[in-house]
Amino acid sequence: MTAPPALQIGLARLHRAQPGDADRLAAALEAATPAATGVPDHGLLLIRRLALAEPLGGAPGRRARFAAALVDGIRAAKAGARRPGDGAAGEGDLYFEDLAAADAALVRGMLAGHPAPLLAAALPDGAAPLLRWRRHVLTDVRHLPIVLSRLLESGLAGAWLAHFEDSELRLAADRLLAAHEAPTKAPPPPVVPLPPPGELPAVLALARARVMAMPAAPGARRLALVAACAASRPDMLASTAFARLLADITMAAPFVHALGPASARTSRSAQVAAAALAQPATAAAKPANTGNTGPKPVMAQARPASRDMTPTASPQRATARAPHAANAPVAAPRSLPETAPPTPIRADLLAASSLEIGSNFAGLFFLFNAFTALALYGDFTRPHARLPGLSPFALLAWLGRRWFGAAFVADPLHGLLRELAGLGPRQRLTAQFEAPVWAVPSEWLVPWPRARPQRRGRALWHPAGFVLAHDFEGRAALPTPARQRQRWLHAFARYLQARMDRAADGGVGALSLPGVITVKPDAIMVGFALETHPISLRLAGLDRDPGFVPAAARTIGFVFS
Repeated sequence: MTAPPALQIGLARLHRAQPGDADRLAAALEAATPAATGVPDHGLLLIRRLALAEPLGGAPGRRARFAAALVDGIRAAKAGARRPGDGAAGEGDLYFEDLAAADAALVRGMLAGHPAPLLAAALPDGAAPLLRWRRHVLTDVRHLPIVLSRLLESGLAGAWLAHFEDSELRLAADRLLAAHEAPTKAPPPPVVPLPPPGELPAVLALARARVMAMPAAPGARRLALVAACAASRPDMLASTAFARLLADITMAAPFVHALGPASARTSRSAQVAAAALAQPATAAAKPANTGNTGPKPVMAQARPASRDMTPTASPQRATARAPHAANAPVAAPRSLPETAPPTPIRADLLAASSLEIGSNFAGLFFLFNAFTALALYGDFTRPHARLPGLSPFALLAWLGRRWFGAAFVADPLHGLLRELAGLGPRQRLTAQFEAPVWAVPSEWLVPWPRARPQRRGRALWHPAGFVLAHDFEGRAALPTPARQRQRWLHAFARYLQARMDRAADGGVGALSLPGVITVKPDAIMVGFALETHPISLRLAGLDRDPGFVPAAARTIGFVFS
């Protein structure tokens, strides 16, 4: 699929036009870079009319002045453009932070009976929103979750999905599940009961309440829940807990029907939550009157810079260390719980166009390259690889607590990672992780080609200080899921610490780097000071841009200045 042009003009009228002006105008548009216009990556700015007094001219100097005037005009239009939900009336320019916001606004306009011609003309098949959804939204497994989750937040998902056939909504839900290699069939009846709300990630518990409040067909509820999970916690899609939740949502009656005499099984807190969720939906259903007519819009859309996202194994550099160095504890006291006090990073701040925090442990984001190199989480070439029920942000937070203790818990990054993982203030980081039996793959042992394992008790240990495998022979049963989860996490932390000891000076301590973390709806950029950056991290390949990480639903990148 080809990228859309950065600037698209519907109609251009030039006074005193001369031969070759079309080519000169095209050259001026090329000079008006997206970065200079102030429209961020994936941003969408629709301008009704832009008049420039600067002559186009033929000399390079005049073209440069024309391009500068064009950029200034676009920046001024962006500053005065209406945003989704601001309620401004009348005609004017429109600005959306991304294409999902534009599609959500298109739906709001149709449901309210006030379509926006300017927006409809800018989007393919925008004049027929139902057709647009069937052609461009329901079939796009990356775009659909973002748009539908925003409609679910505003309380409009049920009313909009009622326009579609139940069969096509079920097909779209199954397509989303298949894209994440999640089961599409409901589990057998013995595992159908709904998981307690306290055991679900906060974002899924909220999505469940919103979906159950939808007076919609089962196919609509199924698609809405799958989309909400794919947009916020894609690691949960293949988990048993989500399969049970999806089966209950699909078979249960709509929540609003359970508020009558048959509501004995509905808790008072759930009723209050449903009433609170219904209030913002009324305001969201009243978009501004955008009865605009006139020429086609000028559309400014920034294209993200391409990145090399091909996964490569991090080169290892052997260092002379004492035999016990890999076993040296860097962790906090083991009594440190996984739960945390209320965090100052709020979910509503993450929904903003940009959030920026400083952290003394920003180097933990370099582990995204380790996660993809070890195939724990996939990049765009392997989008389905992930640990079921464990967000990569939760894994980063767990490792930070283990290695850096209370100093990390007090750092703003700890709260940010919890919010990015969709956890409530008192929920455990790894409660939903469905851990496999720990066994180190042979490709993970490439840095130690001639090491001889040692048996200690019921486990096989590597000389570098980590467990290769646990031996369960002679036992009546495997350990409980909670015990197996803790064994996997602690064994992985020891293995990763051994790899860091070989890769970087200072081992995991090299990850305690100060940096500035900028979070956007679709990307996380981490900035570091180049003059103090450890060269060993660069030699190990840990500071390359990970690119798009499907399990994180964001692009991860690094900036050095």
